[in-house]
Amino acid sequence: MVIENEVKPIPFFSIVIPTLNEEKYLPTLLSDLKNQTYKDFEVIIVDAKSVDKTVKKAEEFKDKFTNLTILTSDKKNVSYQRNLGTKNAIADWLVFMDADNRLPFYFLQGIKFRLEMLQPNILSTWIEPDTNNKRDKATTLLINIYIDIQKNTNKPRILEAMLCIKKNSFLKLKGFNEKLLVNEGSDLLSRALKKKMKFYFVKDPKYICSFRRVRTEGVLKTIRNTAQIEMARLSNIHISKEKLKYLYPMDGGMYFELDKNTGSRIEKLIYKIFKYEASIKREKEKLIGKVFRMLKKGNT
Repeated sequence: MVIENEVKPIPFFSIVIPTLNEEKYLPTLLSDLKNQTYKDFEVIIVDAKSVDKTVKKAEEFKDKFTNLTILTSDKKNVSYQRNLGTKNAIADWLVFMDADNRLPFYFLQGIKFRLEMLQPNILSTWIEPDTNNKRDKATTLLINIYIDIQKNTNKPRILEAMLCIKKNSFLKLKGFNEKLLVNEGSDLLSRALKKKMKFYFVKDPKYICSFRRVRTEGVLKTIRNTAQIEMARLSNIHISKEKLKYLYPMDGGMYFELDKNTGSRIEKLIYKIFKYEASIKREKEKLIGKVFRMLKKGNT
């Protein structure tokens, strides 16, 4: 017997995952979600028109989840994608995740326990690296301690890779600021704390954070660029979009997964060409501006 207008049960979590060319990592995260001990959640993937097999890989999981939705975003903007996912979420708790996360099988069960015990508006957790490298473990420890120290300041820090927030709190804050290219999670948290919302940064359960940016760019470059962005955030110094794109490229999975095959070398070369052309254009604009200022000064 078919029941018309059957109302779907409301899950405890709505998990929102923005994607862009994540065919390699997304299936692993979806497998981790499928294997969770706690099953009361929906998954919402918001894809920014990937040119690889991201959407096809996601569709292969449709029969493995009770509720999996795949949305298409007209913008390649993670904040816009997360906000779009929220508009389609039905749970009272939102969980924003990055496609390259890894999760222990008890992760959602642990998060639910923390939410019920602490009654927060926003919650995030400590991270672990996706390698056994001692340097990576030391780096994640420093990141965890830094975020923990910052949580009680007027410049709190949070990683957008895993952020859990009450849906009604998220709506009161009007979501992520889509104009920000980086630190959109910290901006959201800062606005939340100004409204006296409660934030907890718990040590357990931990999720596994990808170090692919470090592997792609190198340790020193990653630290140098991230430090520049963080110092600007703490000092309220504006960084231009052009510089941000150089310091922290947000080009999706294709940027990170540049392996040794021919196609990947071509992609990397194209990326470098575009970056070089952009830098030349900036220098050209500066030079033209300087010439005009000189001409204007000479005519006065």
